[in-house]
Amino acid sequence: MDKLECVARIPLFEGFPQRLLKKIGALCVERNYQANEVICREGTTGLGLFFIVEGWVEVFGTSRAGREKSLALLGPGEMFGEMMILDNHPRSASVRSMQPATCYLMPQWDFKRLLKDYPEIAVKMLPTLVKRIRELDKAMVG
Repeated sequence: MDKLECVARIPLFEGFPQRLLKKIGALCVERNYQANEVICREGTTGLGLFFIVEGWVEVFGTSRAGREKSLALLGPGEMFGEMMILDNHPRSASVRSMQPATCYLMPQWDFKRLLKDYPEIAVKMLPTLVKRIRELDKAMVG
């Protein structure tokens, strides 16, 4: 599958015109990870927004006592790194591949420019953000 097909299958970009999908594809850099490889670390500033093309990743946090807690499992079509891009704060969690994985990385500045030029992308991000907030609420309660 070529990059354009992969980008078109990412739910965030579904239904967008071919011209925009080509632009998005041109901004993405393919990154490949081995099983159990840390992709990004909690507390660091990041490179950008990741879209999972193949494989599964685990989002996890570290407690003050130093214990890891799994927060989410994400698979093909899902994204991570959006919070850091939107609020300019260090990453709130770490992410590691659970198996060999391929991701597309869109640099932060390119994604922000894309949001400015195509605000409908930001609107399509809202359900994902709300879902993650709800999941965190549930995890905190019990």
